[in-house]
Amino acid sequence: MAPNTIDFNNVWANFDLSENAAVFSTVIVLIGLYIILLVWLRHMDKKDLKKWGALPLEDNLPTDSYHYQFTIQTGVKANAGTDSQVRFIVSGEEGDSGVRRLAVADGERKQHIPRGSIFNYVMSVDSCLGPLTFLRIWHDNTGKGKNKSWYLDQVQINDLQTGEK
Repeated sequence: MAPNTIDFNNVWANFDLSENAAVFSTVIVLIGLYIILLVWLRHMDKKDLKKWGALPLEDNLPTDSYHYQFTIQTGVKANAGTDSQVRFIVSGEEGDSGVRRLAVADGERKQHIPRGSIFNYVMSVDSCLGPLTFLRIWHDNTGKGKNKSWYLDQVQINDLQTGEK
């Protein structure tokens, strides 16, 4: 059976906006909502891209030439995030990083580390630390209320020059 044909000349000749105002209004509102949602989602995608990108630590020196990437994963249980200041020392067979602060240089990301989050940071040091032997990481409980403590789930350190983890 052949499909029915549509005579567009007849459709446009009999079209009356006053009889179809509700349908027309609904279509316009849906298109408007679609555009607003599209703009908002694009903004959120840009924020997400920045969040997933590796940001430099605020205490990196411009003269440092050796780089490590930290991936910090916070647990998903309740109250796992923190507002406290987090500090760390990375030690290797050839040296250590000294006490460093886990905060970014761009000033856009607040110190808050939410539960279930994964953040990437780039730490620069003056020279290679050698094969890494340990990481000591702590926080100072300066957060407020339930955000004093921190449940650190996982840390991965990548040597950006050699690719070693």
